[in-house]
Amino acid sequence: MGSNCEELDSILQSLKENNVGIFGLAESNVEFNHPWIRNKYNQEVRSVWTQAKSAMATSKTEWEGNYKPGGTVTTATGLWTSSVV
Repeated sequence: MGSNCEELDSILQSLKENNVGIFGLAESNVEFNHPWIRNKYNQEVRSVWTQAKSAMATSKTEWEGNYKPGGTVTTATGLWTSSVV
């Protein structure tokens, strides 16, 4: 996600402008097993929405670096966050 933060920010801004409350990103291609990557994603989301909850999914296969094929992330924002379990 290091070099893709601008792309992610653009996606998040577009989602907010279109009043999207829940969204999923398939083939995120990042190693969500690294805590700093999960934290960075959450920081980027919270820079657009003050309330947000995310669930990330990736395999347990160890992968060097930040890139890892596959993975998904689902994020709920705004009023939808109180319904996330």
